[in-house]
Amino acid sequence: MKARRFSVLLGLILLLLCLFITGCDEKIEPEHEHTWDEGVETKAATCTVKGAKLFTCTECGETKTEEITALGHTEVDDPAVPATCATAGKTAGKHCSVCGVTTVAQEPVEKHGNSWDDGDVTREPTCAVKGVKTYTCTVCHATKTEDIAINPENHIHLQTVSTVPATCIATGTKAHKHCPDCGVNFDAADNTKEVQAADLVIAIDPNNH
Repeated sequence: MKARRFSVLLGLILLLLCLFITGCDEKIEPEHEHTWDEGVETKAATCTVKGAKLFTCTECGETKTEEITALGHTEVDDPAVPATCATAGKTAGKHCSVCGVTTVAQEPVEKHGNSWDDGDVTREPTCAVKGVKTYTCTVCHATKTEDIAINPENHIHLQTVSTVPATCIATGTKAHKHCPDCGVNFDAADNTKEVQAADLVIAIDPNNH
């Protein structure tokens, strides 16, 4: 009985000794140093959002991911638009040529308004037609017009009417002046003296056959 126990104990000792010796013979491998490839972009970076790049070890196949820095905006100038007399303008600004976002906003500039001169009479008013006065902007040379009231004394088409003698069967007409625009008659010698049509009639002359 004792001999059997001794044999078992001895066997265990030998087994442990064998395991110890075997373990001591194992080589300790140095830590593996990865050799990364050039990487593959898995998420493109934008002006404002980071991207990502995946690298793979060429020896063991392990992977790692690295961030790609956001690109930032590529600004281009938006030139100022000068204001004019009639049109509003804008200040200079900037926007991104890649994503289109505005980085410096263009502010509105109010229009100047016209600077009108004293105006010129471009059509004289007559007894029947209004006149016209034209104003010109001293800055942009735009024009505007306004009416001039009718001038009842300006008869530019005044006609001279010769005497028509009366006959034995028809009345005649005294010499006078007539405005075809407004229909008014005037004394033959005085353009300002209005004459009624009835006053211009020459009675029938029974002796004028």
